[in-house]
Amino acid sequence: MERKNLFCLNLDGETDAYDCGDLLLRQIDARMQAEEKELNDHYHKVLMGPVKSVVYSVIAIPFLMILGFILCEIPALQPYKTGIVGGIGIVIMAIIAVNVILNKKLRKKSTDAARDQVDRFYDRCARALHVPEKAPRVDVFAYLYEEKDGVQKNYYASGAYLAEFSHVFEENGNLCLYSATRVYAVPIASIEEFVQVNEKIRFADWDKETPHNEGKYAPYNIEACENDEYCMNDYYRIRFTHKGTPYELLIASYDIEPFLEIVPLTPTTV
Repeated sequence: MERKNLFCLNLDGETDAYDCGDLLLRQIDARMQAEEKELNDHYHKVLMGPVKSVVYSVIAIPFLMILGFILCEIPALQPYKTGIVGGIGIVIMAIIAVNVILNKKLRKKSTDAARDQVDRFYDRCARALHVPEKAPRVDVFAYLYEEKDGVQKNYYASGAYLAEFSHVFEENGNLCLYSATRVYAVPIASIEEFVQVNEKIRFADWDKETPHNEGKYAPYNIEACENDEYCMNDYYRIRFTHKGTPYELLIASYDIEPFLEIVPLTPTTV
């Protein structure tokens, strides 16, 4: 049986749950699930929708063009026709320039507010799911795929993984991983392998304030690649079997410390 990535997601599926339901320890209730959908729908609507400055421009520019046409048709103003057209043209250009500036500011303000709502919601989720406040945030590598004719195809043409953040902690003999609305549990006793893999891994989505080549990340020689993807020379891998299904968990080297404290195995190198 092929080993499955713990964070494996079918993008054609009906839910946003990873393909590891047998490892699910707990998740938010139906009420919070409905709230999550509402908040995310609002966030994407704000992200993709027009802002007020655009709407005002749609009204103002045609009005000025019509006004210019009317003024140019007045016989008494014919000697000033060129000036009228030039003046209105300058005003329209000024409106467009101001609109571009306002558009950026208004969009950032509205998206930041919507994003803040979503972030506060996930903070509530963590509390509802009894995730320890001090549980460290770590990057694990998720495998996103689309299924065609029964064959899995990596979502990223380059074969990259997604750097998916999680929070890790120990609970009742389990290595627990919290991801947004769910907590997954890996029985520590079932872990068969804990290794450092000395081969390149390619991943997408660097969502940290610190650049990939600065601060704590600098020693790992993370390289920026095309298509907003990144490459790193090594990673860690935990393998285990649960209810007859073989799994693996791929972990970013720069976030390995919490796992070293929880997993009672010394990583070997392969």
